[in-house]
Amino acid sequence: MVLEVSYDEIVVLAKQHANLDMELSYNDNKSVIAECDVALGKVFGHELSKHVVARVKVEKFDDGLLHLTYDAGKGIELLVAGAQMLFPQFHHVKMVDLPDKGRAIIRLHDIPALREPLEKIALQDLSFTPTAARLSFALK
Repeated sequence: MVLEVSYDEIVVLAKQHANLDMELSYNDNKSVIAECDVALGKVFGHELSKHVVARVKVEKFDDGLLHLTYDAGKGIELLVAGAQMLFPQFHHVKMVDLPDKGRAIIRLHDIPALREPLEKIALQDLSFTPTAARLSFALK
């Protein structure tokens, strides 16, 4: 079975559930380009932010683990590592492993909204079209 979700729908969900303004665009059948502004905090009373552009590539699914690689530059690597170190209590941090620079493993079973669905389906692949993300799965 295949579930297809448009990039526009993903952007709306990111805004609604994570208050994240982002853009997604097709790169190839295994990767997308993600863009957003990352708030860095206040310095001398002024909000600082950085516009981030990252190519995110799906490497594989492995028993509820989504293996990704990403390329967003060294500054973002430092931000990601710093956020994980400084804010380990955030539930988002507990769902993601960063084994190496530019690699992330998302533990899908640790995402509360996915626990029950993942008991009923086996994820097979995540790919991309010019307008949408495509998730292939089978019923268990």
